[in-house]
Amino acid sequence: MNFHILESYPNINHKYLDYLKKNWHKIFLPFDDISKNNIDWIIVRSKIKVDKKLIDSYINLKYVFRVWVWVENIDINYLTKKNIILKNTPWVNSQAVAELVLWWILSLLRKTYKKWDNLDDRFLFIWDELSNKTIWIVWFWAIWKKIYNLINTFWENNFLIYDPFLNPSDFKESNIIFVKDKKELFKKSDIISFHIPLLENTKDFLSWDDFMLLKNNIKIVNTSRWWIINEYDLIKFLKQNEESSAFIDTWEWEPWNYKKEFNDLKNIIITPHIWAMTKESIKKMHEFEIYF
Repeated sequence: MNFHILESYPNINHKYLDYLKKNWHKIFLPFDDISKNNIDWIIVRSKIKVDKKLIDSYINLKYVFRVWVWVENIDINYLTKKNIILKNTPWVNSQAVAELVLWWILSLLRKTYKKWDNLDDRFLFIWDELSNKTIWIVWFWAIWKKIYNLINTFWENNFLIYDPFLNPSDFKESNIIFVKDKKELFKKSDIISFHIPLLENTKDFLSWDDFMLLKNNIKIVNTSRWWIINEYDLIKFLKQNEESSAFIDTWEWEPWNYKKEFNDLKNIIITPHIWAMTKESIKKMHEFEIYF
């Protein structure tokens, strides 16, 4: 079968697809001179929009492979209409995300984002322990379970669940509380970790009215998508509540245009969308089953 990679490194790492060549498949790179009529698979990540125009340009296309979790750049309805199969790697990054979330929750609790200049500054780091906290892990079952299993080792914690795709019967663990009222979750949580898709009804999921319900020492972690947290409201809230803190790995208008006001805040940590960037997860993102 013939594969056409439509995005270049680092979005798609070609060396991880070498196993295809060993099975007598041919891989064509973005700028190769090819006949699209002979392509069976196209491989994309996030930059290329797989819309009707692109799909129709490959006359004999049978499969689309998305190297990643999300498929928001792909017209799934049109693929279905054309009987073209979509493959992706939905949960290969769950361990990477869970480890990063645990790391940053502990960093926020221990205030390692603060600067120190002398020995007396150590009193700035009087910290909260993770045990006996109320933790809200928002959405996404596979990642949620990984994070739960890691954090649950830190003595006794209460875990809150708000997920439109799950029911109370889905949880057998005694320390998991299924809550349908989002406002109650904002009021009760000590830590909130977002793993939520960007949909029309999740945009501004956390905005000013919700911020007013939060504890004044809340810890917020976002490793999913931006736009679900209102940036202006987050900045305003962190300015007014210095004991609260946030770690964000994604922001509006990525990759570079995060708001300069973030630089003036002493209670926020920003990383450049690295939540799934481990060597292991990147390798697994390039592995998929081939149907003949």
